[in-house]
Order: sequence, then C-alpha cells, then structure tokens
Amino acid sequence: MKIIFIGNCQAQALTQIAHYLRLDAELIVVPPVFDLGGFNTPEVKEKIYSADVVFSQRVNEDYPAEFVRPSVLREALGSKVVIWPNIYFDGYFPGVRYVYAHSGNKVTGPLSDYHFLQIQQSYKDGLTPAQAWEAFTSPEPSPLVPADPVGDSIANLRNREQDSDFGMSDYIEANFARTKMFYSMNHPTDEVLQEALRRMVEVAGIDLKVPAYDPALLAGYPYTLNEIDLPILPFVQKLYNTPSSPLDTIVGRDLTFDGNMHSASSELKTYTGPELVEAFYKVYESAEAADAVFMQGY
Repeated sequence: MKIIFIGNCQAQALTQIAHYLRLDAELIVVPPVFDLGGFNTPEVKEKIYSADVVFSQRVNEDYPAEFVRPSVLREALGSKVVIWPNIYFDGYFPGVRYVYAHSGNKVTGPLSDYHFLQIQQSYKDGLTPAQAWEAFTSPEPSPLVPADPVGDSIANLRNREQDSDFGMSDYIEANFARTKMFYSMNHPTDEVLQEALRRMVEVAGIDLKVPAYDPALLAGYPYTLNEIDLPILPFVQKLYNTPSSPLDTIVGRDLTFDGNMHSASSELKTYTGPELVEAFYKVYESAEAADAVFMQGY
C-alpha cells in the first residue's frame, strides 16, 4: 500500500514518524506545500494521484497548487483522500506571531520566525529590555492578549477543523494541562503527531495498526519539531495549572547582521530573558533604520 502525507512541516514529521514506527506501507515523499517551486509540478501531482491513500493537510480553495485543493482532491480521489487540519495551538504563548517587512519577507530574530506582540509593543513604548521582560513574564495577563488564551485557541482550531475529515482540538483540550503539547504554535510534540496519525489511519479505514503514544516507541527519534521551544507564559501556567517553563535559559538563534538588518543566524544561542528582549530590540531597530517597517501577520 502506498501512502502520502501532504502539507507543511507537520506532514514531513508524520512521514518520519510513520517510517520510524515501521508501518506496513510504502511512503511517498514530496516537498512541503509551502515550497511552491518544488511542489507545484506535474511530477508531484503524479506522485500524489498514484498513492493508494492521500493524507492531505487542508489548504484554502484558492491555493496556487490547484491539484491539492480539498474540493479537487475529493472529486478526483473520493474515499482515497483524508483531509486533515493544520494542527495549530497558541494557547501556551498568546501574542506569538510572524512579522513581515513591507517587502513581504518574514522578519526573523532570536526566536527564528517567532515574535511576540507584547515585546513589539514594549519596544514601541520605549520600555527598557528589563522592563519589557518583567511585563512579558507577569503572572497577570497582558491587555494585548486574550483573557482565555487556551479557550480562544481551541475555538480557532475547531473552526479550522470544520471542513476536515477529523479534528485534534478535543485531544489538545483534554491534555494541554497534563504536559506541554506544542513547542510553538504550529510545531506539535511527537505525542500530538502520533495521535493525529492514529486518527488519520482510522478515518481512512486502513489496517496499519498505529499504536497509542508511548515515549519508548520513539526513543532515539531524531525529527522532533523542537528546534525552537517557546516558553509557556507565567500567566497561562497560573491560569490553567500547566507545566511551567524555564524562563532564564531560552534557546534560540544568534543574530547576524548583513549591513542592513539584524536577523536570525543558523547558530544556537541561549538567552536570559532580558538578553532575548535586547536581541528583539536590535532586530526592530535595524528594521526601522533600513526602512523595512515591520507589520505583524499570521
């Protein structure tokens, strides 16, 4: 049986987990959907449509690669396709976002692609890095973020799941306070991904026997999506009694300067809280100096 996972980095991770668990299937590998140059090709379409089962992450109906739009896949492949949602949860770290320059390029920084509205606002308000970090890690919620970040995030995920063939919001809602289930809003833990895989296979009605999550089954697994591990904010931990996160040793990326703007390098760096804010301030100062005035967006 030939199966394929289509989507973003989550699809790539699901492919790796299926391989690591030695599921009895031939895995077809294609580039991630966001790599349109490599993905939107006749060769990729042929691979997808040759599979016995297609697990396709939901994209919008105006997606440039027309052959993976949900309506097109369902019409062409019928029961061979399972549409799954982007498993997205920002309840642990409300305010997290991507930031774009006017050029349309992502602005990167000490946490790679990730920024926080609260730190951006502190920069605009002229707070020192120490003051910004104190506000960011307050046990009381910022007025800039939802008062019920978990509830809001679960509701948003349920909305994304409405035209998918299964959901994950119930699992996340039942377990988010037991253990940390996301490293960043779009990078779930192996537990979440393995449960998603189990549900996919069940919906497809194929006998691949995906086991329930057990850390021992993935011992030594090298593809966990934890390159950047955002902290659970203290007010979230207090509000929902979640696990706490270390705040004085945050592993991110060192900055590089191209003569124009500061941005993330490929080198790991461990920051204290105020050092992290200082690094974000450097990025924003250089973006302003370069007239690449940044805009937030998802």
